[in-house]
Amino acid sequence: ERPDSLLIDNREQMNRVSMYKGWGFVLCSALLILWLVGRALGRLETVNRMLHDTLEEERSLKQILSDQKQVLLRRNLELDETRGQVLRKNASLIDYQHNVRKMLYRDDWTGLPNRRALNGYLTGHIQRRPSTPLVVIYMDLDNFKLINDVHGHSFGDGFIRAAAIRLRGALPPKWLLYRMGGDEFIYCGSGETAGSDPDEVSEAIIRAFRLPL
Repeated sequence: ERPDSLLIDNREQMNRVSMYKGWGFVLCSALLILWLVGRALGRLETVNRMLHDTLEEERSLKQILSDQKQVLLRRNLELDETRGQVLRKNASLIDYQHNVRKMLYRDDWTGLPNRRALNGYLTGHIQRRPSTPLVVIYMDLDNFKLINDVHGHSFGDGFIRAAAIRLRGALPPKWLLYRMGGDEFIYCGSGETAGSDPDEVSEAIIRAFRLPL
């Protein structure tokens, strides 16, 4: 009987050992799982922090970009306004230069080119086309001083304007008409236009004044 009881005791001990080993394995496995889960949770928390920081940086960058965009828009508006001011000033300057040139080279009363314009035309013609024929016809109005003395200078100014209109009407094609000052006028023709007979041009001017002004 003793060997049988020893065999039973050994079996019970082996069963206990196996049970302890099983529980130990389960416990170790549970601890390992808990450690792995804790490690994974730690990494997940780290990733969440990194993701949160990244989102915050992205929001900050978006805000910075939005602010920079607003600054750029304001600067573009300022540049557009400055460009508009420059263009307006440039247009004003061009108008001013045009008016100055008009005052320098145009007669105030008749609107015809004046003595300065004639000098520039003759100088340019001689320099650029010295061999091209040029015809110059000088004329004045007879008894204009008497008109001023009898009717006054205001009437005389109106008479000069009316005479300039009459002279324009007698102007041959491509010829130029200048007012030298007072009652003096100059007709100029060059190149092909100079082919017109100066005597015929002069006769046309005289005929234009046969009718009363």
